[in-house]
Amino acid sequence: MYTTARKRGITLFTVSHRQSLWQYHEYLLKFDGLGGYEFRPLIKGENAMDFSSKAAVDAETAALDAAKLQEKIEQRTRERDAEIAALKQLLTAKSSSSAAS
Repeated sequence: MYTTARKRGITLFTVSHRQSLWQYHEYLLKFDGLGGYEFRPLIKGENAMDFSSKAAVDAETAALDAAKLQEKIEQRTRERDAEIAALKQLLTAKSSSSAAS
């Protein structure tokens, strides 16, 4: 069926996880579940494990990026809190010296 459709110039769009159908297609459209997608040529000889591994690596990378971002946010929050504490000390010291005058 796929071979006949291709010979007749019919474009095929398959929704499947069956690797056995990949031989009939030239492109891969992958959705990430977060609203994003990847559309690229399907590499001959690519297998489901490569596809799954890439998805796992992408997910792990995203998790690491999120963890790094969270650490940066926490670090900046600590720095801001220290700056605020220092400013409060300056204001308190200034108020004390003004009151003593």
